[in-house]
Amino acid sequence: MIDKLEQIKTEYEELQVKISQPDIINNQAEYKKCMKRLKSLESKYNLANEYEKILSDIAGAEEILKTEKDVELIEMAKEELNAAKSRKEELEEKIKIELLPRDPNDANDCIVEIRAGTGGDEASLFASELARMYFKYAENAGFKTEIISKSESDTGGVK
Repeated sequence: MIDKLEQIKTEYEELQVKISQPDIINNQAEYKKCMKRLKSLESKYNLANEYEKILSDIAGAEEILKTEKDVELIEMAKEELNAAKSRKEELEEKIKIELLPRDPNDANDCIVEIRAGTGGDEASLFASELARMYFKYAENAGFKTEIISKSESDTGGVK
């Protein structure tokens, strides 16, 4: 996992240098591609830096525990070590999730069509409830929604 984080950090830093070069700035397609990749690596890069900091904090606290004789300093180091170890576990879980491969269709839009089937008014009422459910789900997930076309029935359902 640490090797993968190092690769991400290296790639992120190389991209930062690359996007500042004049030939990349003049080529809008390449610049856009580099910026998109840089943005996709940003959260992983930040997690990698935070993970390295936590590892150094743990090493520092363990060093203090080995070398110090002062009781108060040892107690502070133990508290810091416990906090850093729990934070390390949280970060490892976040990193594992971030390192999972992304679905290439995640950034694409979709159209959902809901139609009332055969069944008259009951089918249109069910279609209305289904549409409300999808809108509520999209709202909770933070998706942007837009109604393209809607035909309402006399009973308050959707045709």
